[in-house]
Amino acid sequence: MADETDILTLGEARTAINMPAVDHDVELEVFVTGISHRIDDLCGPVVVRTVTDEVHDGGKSRVWLRETPVDSVTTVVEWVHTTSNSLTAESNTSKPASSFLLDSTGPYSYLWRRSGGADSNFSSGRRNVVITYEAGRYASTATVDAKFKLAAQSILRRTWKREQSSWAQSAGAISEFDNLEVGSLRFFKAVDPMIREFLTDDLLPPVGI
Repeated sequence: MADETDILTLGEARTAINMPAVDHDVELEVFVTGISHRIDDLCGPVVVRTVTDEVHDGGKSRVWLRETPVDSVTTVVEWVHTTSNSLTAESNTSKPASSFLLDSTGPYSYLWRRSGGADSNFSSGRRNVVITYEAGRYASTATVDAKFKLAAQSILRRTWKREQSSWAQSAGAISEFDNLEVGSLRFFKAVDPMIREFLTDDLLPPVGI
C-alpha cells in the first residue's frame, strides 16, 4: 500500500486485475492512490486522516471545515491579535465560556463558536482561527466498507485494462500523455463517471455556505 489513506490494499488491487505476481506493484500502487484520492475529492475522505492547522477567518459564529465527514476535532485555537485562546468542546454537561460545538448533521461539517451555552462569534481577524481535526469514514484501509472497495476495484480494473492495452502502449497514445495537464483531464474524464455510477448516494453536493 503506497498511501495509508488508500481504499484498497495491494492484495485487493492485485485481485481486482487478476495479477498474482508482483511485477507491476509500483505502478499498481500509483493507480490505487490516484483512484482513492479522486473518490475522496468527490465523496469526502473515506479513510480517516488528520487535517492539521486548517485556518479560517474569524468574526462569524461558525466556520466550515473543508474536509468532511469529520470524525473528531482535536484542537481549536482562536487568535486575538498575538494572543492565542484554546477552545474546549461543549457538551450537555459542560458549557465553557470559550468553547466550540461540532455540527455534522448535514452533508458538510461546521464548527460553531459557543460561550456559556449560547452562540457567539470567533474573534475577528484573517486566518486567525486554527483547527486540527480527524476527517473520514473508516479508521483504516482494512475497515473500509465493501461498497467503496467494490467501486475502487471496478474502477481500477477498467482503467488498468485500458492503460495496459496495446493501444495505450503505442507511441501515438503515449504522446497524448506527454502533457501532464492533458493526462490529468483524461484521467478525470475516465474515472469520474464511474465514481458517480457506483457511489451516487455518497457524492458531496455542491458547496453552498
